[in-house]
Amino acid sequence: FVNLLGPDGARVVEINGSPAILGNEWRAGGLLLSDTQLSVPAAAAPGRYTLEISLFDPNQKRNAVYFDPADPATPIVIIRRQISIR
Repeated sequence: FVNLLGPDGARVVEINGSPAILGNEWRAGGLLLSDTQLSVPAAAAPGRYTLEISLFDPNQKRNAVYFDPADPATPIVIIRRQISIR
């Protein structure tokens, strides 16, 4: 999924069902690219927004786990990045 959260934490945009990538096709050291576009509503106020991204594991019925490149022992379930909207 991809979510865009407003400065107040409220969900502004929600995208579910991005292209599925079967886990058995993943390879160590491989790079997976996915292009997802979202439209920021015209009424969105300027400010700092949070972009949330994750993958859902249908076999385990939960979000997939990533590991922080700066600290490989630290699991991450959702990747969050701050962005500015002007």
